[in-house]
Amino acid sequence: MGRSFTIPKYANGVGRFKFDDLCRAFVGAIDYMSLANACHTIFIEDVPRLNPSQYEDTRRFITLIDILYDARCNVVLSCECS
Repeated sequence: MGRSFTIPKYANGVGRFKFDDLCRAFVGAIDYMSLANACHTIFIEDVPRLNPSQYEDTRRFITLIDILYDARCNVVLSCECS
């Protein structure tokens, strides 16, 4: 408790993040719920192509998307593709 979570870029209910800041850092479901309460739209940049060796990143990403979906947040992704 008492932990702070910083939104790097924020304006008028819109937050912008890098994938690493949300899914490769020590953040969890409570942080994602706080984020969903603060933002109606979330941009997530640099989402990598996920594979089985990135289990923790994938698990956090799924949790994040589930929470944002339940909170009816708009999500815009910038993803690696090939």
